[in-house]
Amino acid sequence: GRTDLYGDAILSDFLKTATAGDDWRETLDSYDIRLVVVEAQSGLAGALAAEPGWTLAYEDDLAVIYTRGSA
Repeated sequence: GRTDLYGDAILSDFLKTATAGDDWRETLDSYDIRLVVVEAQSGLAGALAAEPGWTLAYEDDLAVIYTRGSA
């Protein structure tokens, strides 16, 4: 991978958010994330499924797409 291009802080935010770890909501808010494409079995997929304001837009065996707010 080319994660060295983004720096440790962004990579750390990504990893915590993808697993629905500490402060995942705050990270999505701080970057104004409105669309998420993530592995279907990830922690974030499960968290967004139960999170008000997020809508499942697509799903298959490998990935899900969630959108925030009105489209």
